[in-house]
Amino acid sequence: MSEARIEAGDHQAESHGHGHGRAALHNDNLKFAMWLFLASEVIVFTVLIATYVVFSLDNRDVVKEIHESTINILGLRLPSVFLVALNTFFLLTSSWTMVMGLREAERGNRRGLAQWISYTAILGIVFLAFQYVEYGILAHEGVVLNGTGPLAEFGMRFYAPTALHGAHVLAGVLWALWVVRQANRGAYDKNPIGVEVFGLYWHFVDVVWIVIFTVVYLI
Repeated sequence: MSEARIEAGDHQAESHGHGHGRAALHNDNLKFAMWLFLASEVIVFTVLIATYVVFSLDNRDVVKEIHESTINILGLRLPSVFLVALNTFFLLTSSWTMVMGLREAERGNRRGLAQWISYTAILGIVFLAFQYVEYGILAHEGVVLNGTGPLAEFGMRFYAPTALHGAHVLAGVLWALWVVRQANRGAYDKNPIGVEVFGLYWHFVDVVWIVIFTVVYLI
């Protein structure tokens, strides 16, 4: 009788070990797939940013004139880059809320996870709203996609990386809302891999923006 129990226990432990191994392999595969996707995105953004850099080196006066323009905020004339810097702060803050959300996921706190990822989505929406305002200001100054002349040429090089990044933020916001929905259903109680993979994507979006902000707006 005791031998039968021991054998049953061994089989159960072996089955549990195989199940855990499959789950770990599944998690690793998801992360690897995301890293591959992000690597391909790095190539795309590198090409677009490099194209902008080449244009800016050949047209320093045009770029300087655009970036040194001012905007009216509450009656104050401020450099237009101030708006972008503020927007950068919002996006970087969203990276922190993402970290906090993952921490709550690892603790098994679905309510905390949903709350922090909701903050991430809200900050992403704020970023997109500010970018929309920025594009409106630039369009008013003649920086458009269609047309001829240096401003239109600048617009093509400028909007390509920034708008593509904005599209990634929008996708991230939608993904964040999905994570919140799933968190409330308890989908990540036992395995927070879905939150981890989303975190990789969102941090990538933040890092890309830091590069864009530095190269396109500051240099």
